[in-house]
Amino acid sequence: MPHMESCLDWNHVDGQWGAVNNCNGPTTIQFMVLTDGPVITRDIPVGNRFNSGAAEPIGANAWMYTACPVGYTPSIRFVPENADIIIPSHYHCIRQGRPNS
Repeated sequence: MPHMESCLDWNHVDGQWGAVNNCNGPTTIQFMVLTDGPVITRDIPVGNRFNSGAAEPIGANAWMYTACPVGYTPSIRFVPENADIIIPSHYHCIRQGRPNS
C-alpha cells in the first residue's frame, strides 16, 4: 500500500514541528530527530494534529518520518541507518505483523 505523506500538512505551531492529518483515514506517524531524538509513534485521527515535540526550526534532512494507514507499518525498519530511503519517501506500507524488508 502507498504511504500517506502527501495528505499531511506539516508546519510549526506553538514552537513545535508537526502535521495535520488531512488524509481519508487515521494515520500512524513515526517521527525522529536524527541527531538525538527518540522515535515517536502516534495514531492520528483525520483532522487532528501530530506534535513532534521538536522545536522549530529543524534543518532539512535533520529529521525523518513515515506515514501509513493505521494497522500498517513502513516496509523498511524505522532506524537512522535507513534515512537515505525514508527521507526521500522510497518506502511503502505493509500490514503490521509481516516482517519488514
